[in-house]
Amino acid sequence: MRNKLRLNADWYECDDPDATEAARIAYIQTRIAGKASDFLNPFLDAREDRGEEVAVEEVIQYLQSVFEDPDQRIKA
Repeated sequence: MRNKLRLNADWYECDDPDATEAARIAYIQTRIAGKASDFLNPFLDAREDRGEEVAVEEVIQYLQSVFEDPDQRIKA
């Protein structure tokens, strides 16, 4: 996801930096489904309800924290 957003940065560019970040987050929302969407949407809604800005990196880190494999080091 990071690579797609970085390589196609011009697709999401807006005059307003907040709008650019919102466009990038909207792209992420269109690319996820199932459990990822079930977790992400309430996370974003709660942040919006509190009037908090959300950065793309926060969204990615949140999803990683939810879906990381706790046995990753053991399996490596």
